[in-house]
Amino acid sequence: MPHKKAAAYIAYILLIMMTVVIATSIILWSTRTTEELTKGSVNLASGRLECKEVRIDAVPNVGCTSITIINKGMINIENARVTFDNSLQKDSGNLFVSSEVEVTNDSPFKKAVVLPIVKERENLFGCNDKKLVLNCP
Repeated sequence: MPHKKAAAYIAYILLIMMTVVIATSIILWSTRTTEELTKGSVNLASGRLECKEVRIDAVPNVGCTSITIINKGMINIENARVTFDNSLQKDSGNLFVSSEVEVTNDSPFKKAVVLPIVKERENLFGCNDKKLVLNCP
């Protein structure tokens, strides 16, 4: 009889431990997923103070397979998101003041839109009024 009581207590403790482990796993997974989703989101902004000092130039190469983006402004740009032919998006990464970066496409493009993205207090803002549209013949 005492073995049955001990087995019931052990089963109860194991059940509680498994519940805690599963709950912790779910919380950690949802936290990581939420952080990844919010990290990639960009607020489109027009006329924001953060975007006033943004000045970029973009030049396509001869074959229209890449774009050179130049930061001519007074602040660092967190990223420049390039949309090729209204579908494929590629990111440039950090673009510091007076620097340039090349973004390549797998095939020649006809139209590319370059959207500068700045970071202010851990928030990303896409400077909609500073975006460039490039047409390639």
